[in-house]
Amino acid sequence: MKKYCRKCQTETHRNKGGGCATCNTNRLATLRRDHPEVMKKYATDWYAKNKKKANAWSKAYHTANPNANHKKNLKIVFGLTLEDYEGMLKSQNGVCYLCKKPESMKRKGKTMRLSVDHCHSTGVNRKLLCKSCNSALGYAKDDPLLLRRMADYLEEYKKG
Repeated sequence: MKKYCRKCQTETHRNKGGGCATCNTNRLATLRRDHPEVMKKYATDWYAKNKKKANAWSKAYHTANPNANHKKNLKIVFGLTLEDYEGMLKSQNGVCYLCKKPESMKRKGKTMRLSVDHCHSTGVNRKLLCKSCNSALGYAKDDPLLLRRMADYLEEYKKG
């Protein structure tokens, strides 16, 4: 005999609490939306009690899904999919658009990915740059006039 949830009328799939898995998911989504401070406290308390378990799960997840954070950040920050990024990378032959060299910067022993350069005022994505070139543009505040003066300055002292 099949059992159906009285609330959502679906065939029940019991969760650990004995309730309908679908309704429990909906209940949690509602709690997250309506009472974020309660859910934050719950998550903080749970993590404090289950730190080893949470860290082991996180490590296993990120080992199995090495691009998970990169994929998430591309979507949230730049509105790009991993496929979009890989297409840009392929069109640039895997090198920085400006210096035409592969990324050389390392973090935790791994070579970093090329950065998505974007206009801070319009939000438009431009090209993929190495950390050095992207930082140089940032320090120059994306000001073409300043960058030209810097180039002129270098040329002037290169001759002498």
